[in-house]
Parts: sequence; structure tokens; C-alpha cells
Amino acid sequence: MKKRIGSRIYDTDTAEYIAAIDGGQLYRKRTRDREWFAVMEDGTIRPLDPYNPMDMLLMETGHLPAEALEEPEPQEFRVRIDQDTYNRIAAASKKRSCSMAEVVRQLSQTL
Repeated sequence: MKKRIGSRIYDTDTAEYIAAIDGGQLYRKRTRDREWFAVMEDGTIRPLDPYNPMDMLLMETGHLPAEALEEPEPQEFRVRIDQDTYNRIAAASKKRSCSMAEVVRQLSQTL
């Protein structure tokens, strides 16, 4: 199987087969930079980054932990508010000596 992703070519015929992993097979290119990639069961090719902790775990053990496969909750989101609400949150943050984001977090936990 040979596939081009961007400017890189991933060829399973010339790459070194490493191991079977969860949902596919792990390969390493025989080029100078020795890139790693996974061929998934559905035929997609996934380039692996040696500096990404999840990809390193996949290269070392052949599988990912179950909690890594779940989508993480977003850490931050933005909401448009009117000027009066903004002033009230700003006053509460000044009174409590904390950031406005912390005031919103505290209020959302009480709901």
C-alpha cells in the first residue's frame, strides 16, 4: 500500500513492519529520518510523532489506554455577555480578589 500525505510518501512495501497494534499495524520507514506510521484497519495511514506522548505510548506498547481514547472536555470556552453582566462579574472578582474566570467557575459549580 502506497499513499501520499502532504509531501510525504508512506509505503508499506518498503517500510519495516514493527508490530500489530490496536486497530492496525505499526511501521517504520527505512529512510534517513526513520519516521513511524500506523496503518489502521480501515485503510487510513496515521503518521506518528515521537514527541507526542500518546504516539510514544502507541509505539512502545502497541495500544493506548482506554481513557486516552475518550474525548477530553474542553478546558476553555467563550461566551458573549452584555455590559451590565460584565460589570457585575468584574465587581465580584475585585471583591473576592480573584480572576473573572474563577468567579464564573465558582458560580457555575453552585448551579
